[in-house]
Amino acid sequence: MIISISGLISTGKTTLANELKRKKQFAGFKKIIVSAETERIANNLILEKYGFLQQGKANIDNIFNNKQMYLEHRLLQMKLTKESFEHAKQLDNKDTLIILDRGILDSFIYSVIFSLPLQLTIEDFYKIIKELDVSSQKPDIMFYTQLPANDKYESDGVRSEGFDKKEFRESENIMSDLMFGGRGTLLPEGLENRLNFIESEIKKLKHNF
Repeated sequence: MIISISGLISTGKTTLANELKRKKQFAGFKKIIVSAETERIANNLILEKYGFLQQGKANIDNIFNNKQMYLEHRLLQMKLTKESFEHAKQLDNKDTLIILDRGILDSFIYSVIFSLPLQLTIEDFYKIIKELDVSSQKPDIMFYTQLPANDKYESDGVRSEGFDKKEFRESENIMSDLMFGGRGTLLPEGLENRLNFIESEIKKLKHNF
């Protein structure tokens, strides 16, 4: 079974995926595989390409403030996500739970939301998606995370170039509406609650099949 954990930055995706990875068994599965977080891999590759790692200036703001670097980054990240999904399909079997830390569809919506300050054009986005078959990248279940209602907004956790808490909430809502349309499931607040909820949803799906 393949599941994806989606959501904006700093909403707990990787923390949840890593917690699942530590479990020897979960929801009846004997083996748990977590895909690499393609966002961070793309960050490092682009920063290295433009020499920021060598200069000791590995700050992702360098990417998000430069249109060309941003377009390269998004295309690379989506390609890595697609490859991760295709690899997951090869490993998929009845005893294995495969967890994708972000899916290709929310990677694209994420691109739209955080590119607004750069004023990208339709042609720019076409460059990002023209070679990607998004419709084929469908996990068995899509979960998504949001910041807890009472979570204190920390600008360095969501980047510091212009997103206040209200704007971040609005971005979460846009992402949820555009990406899922009822197909994804919002996870509850709290790590243990999220683990229990995922286990329950997986068992329901296995029972139905």
